[in-house]
Amino acid sequence: MKSKEDLFQDHFSITFQNQGLLKRALTHRSCRDEENGNNERLEFLGDSVVGLVITEYLFSQTELPEGEMAKIKGKAVGREIMAEITQHIGLDRFIYLGKSEETRKTKKKNLYANILEAVIGALYLEKGLAYTQDYIVSLWTPYLKKIFEGEYSDTKSELQEYLQKRGEELPEYRVVSETGPDHDKVFIMECLARGRVLGRGKGRNKKSAEMAAAEEALSLLRREEA
Repeated sequence: MKSKEDLFQDHFSITFQNQGLLKRALTHRSCRDEENGNNERLEFLGDSVVGLVITEYLFSQTELPEGEMAKIKGKAVGREIMAEITQHIGLDRFIYLGKSEETRKTKKKNLYANILEAVIGALYLEKGLAYTQDYIVSLWTPYLKKIFEGEYSDTKSELQEYLQKRGEELPEYRVVSETGPDHDKVFIMECLARGRVLGRGKGRNKKSAEMAAAEEALSLLRREEA
């Protein structure tokens, strides 16, 4: 039976000369491996490498000011996107876990994000910065595009906090329309609060349409308060 390191290398077409390094990258701290250790130190390294590459990408590919670059980078290196990437590429299938984690029905976002950071840290040590940079950019480009389009905006949370601070009820969202074929749908959502429609948004999925509606609602409330 092939090891998880072998399966990883077959799946991603990446060969490691240092097999112990790869095994360490795939080993969660809940799994005791006296010979190779766990991936916590590699997570730390990978986190820094991802941050550097995303920062350099934003600097070279956009003309955004520092503040905007910082916001986008914060979303790009966040747990949500890293966990999504891990699951999308199938990396979660190659993690060595201890029994305490194996028995959990729902894996935490942190676990998936951490394994991605650890593998990137190992790639940096094994292949160098140029290779790892290309790898990171290839993985993150679709997600950076979504960030630029507002899909990972946190406007819903901002609107919720705005209303909570004023002792008001939380906003509700409802579907106004859903059009297009399954592979190319367009949703229009409304955001309701204070007994009226405060915003309307459009998106390729309900989440992005809700974000757009929340942004319009928050903008309206701030204008009314000014």
